[in-house]
Amino acid sequence: MGPDAPRTVLYVNATSEIGGGDLCLLRTVKGLDPARYRAVVALPSDGPLVGDFRAADADVRFVEMVKPKFRWSPVYWLRVWRSMKRTGCVLADLARECGAALVHTNSLHVPYGSAAARRANLPHVWHVREIPVRHGWFTRFQRRHALARADRLVAMSDAVAQLFARDGQVPTKVVRIYGDVEPHWFEIESDRAAILQRWNLPADSELAAITCRFDPWKGLDVVMRAAARLALKHPRLRTLFVGGEILGHESYPDELARLARELGVEDRVVFTGWLAPEEIPPLVASVDLVVHASRWPEPFGLVIAEAMAAGTHVVATAHGGPVEFVRPGETGRLAEPDDPKSLAREMDAALSNPETSAHMVENARALARREFSLEENTRKLMAVYDEILEGRA
Repeated sequence: MGPDAPRTVLYVNATSEIGGGDLCLLRTVKGLDPARYRAVVALPSDGPLVGDFRAADADVRFVEMVKPKFRWSPVYWLRVWRSMKRTGCVLADLARECGAALVHTNSLHVPYGSAAARRANLPHVWHVREIPVRHGWFTRFQRRHALARADRLVAMSDAVAQLFARDGQVPTKVVRIYGDVEPHWFEIESDRAAILQRWNLPADSELAAITCRFDPWKGLDVVMRAAARLALKHPRLRTLFVGGEILGHESYPDELARLARELGVEDRVVFTGWLAPEEIPPLVASVDLVVHASRWPEPFGLVIAEAMAAGTHVVATAHGGPVEFVRPGETGRLAEPDDPKSLAREMDAALSNPETSAHMVENARALARREFSLEENTRKLMAVYDEILEGRA
């Protein structure tokens, strides 16, 4: 390889799904300067984003990986350790084969990248996109392991960076780089008539939407209960639940439909099912309000950032990364977690005060341009790569 050839980064991602972290990785790959860096992406299997990675000129390889889950069983952890050792060897061989200059792991819950980097004697960047909320000793082990096995830890919010704080101080190897929003989100136009027609909604509807995987911790039932509380004051409100079932929670959509019937709002909610990625931006730009109701702290909140970029008012829960950029009265509204009454109050305020909401939308859009720029955040990440590699030279 010549001195001016781009350096290779091996990205290790233990899912092939469409989640926030997966989309952020795709955007990182798209944003790389091809004259400086090229991407090899290791995934556990084929999946919906493989074509997008390849379209971004990434070399996609399939490597058997399992995301460890917390269990008390010693036998299970013995299997995890053996799997980490075996997969680490495979990834180290892949790193050597593709001439990788460094390894970039895309989740705190993925141990394989650190094992591969150690075996291949390569620098390691660990991107942390989670805020673990359970299993204290296990989380402490993950944090210590990540600090010990990474040349740099990239946290996607200050809330994530605080996971690694010692005596109130975040170590210097931890750098915060927010998640990023693709440029087209800032240019998307509303197509409200098409949204109303597609789901057969009245022309004078007020529209709210929650866009996420149907996982109980995302608080979709809280949104449902909030919508029920608003039925009398906002009889024209229709709430779109955009997404669908995921592995391990296959029955949750049916539970939500049953809850809608019990609350008497089945004619006021719409379950759109999974939509194609290109269908989501015009929907988000067309509704009056995007709601994000996670029970547990969100590490960042990509859906919130995208809604801000699209010029749609947001209501989020007051914990985790979103509190850093959803500023009450300035860029959006915050509700108490797991509290339908609080969420309904903030949704009502947003819908009942359109002029105030419009002012906050403009502020939010300006903040999104400053903080969530794909070009700027990828530049910051490549600067991290440069610093590490120059230190190794």
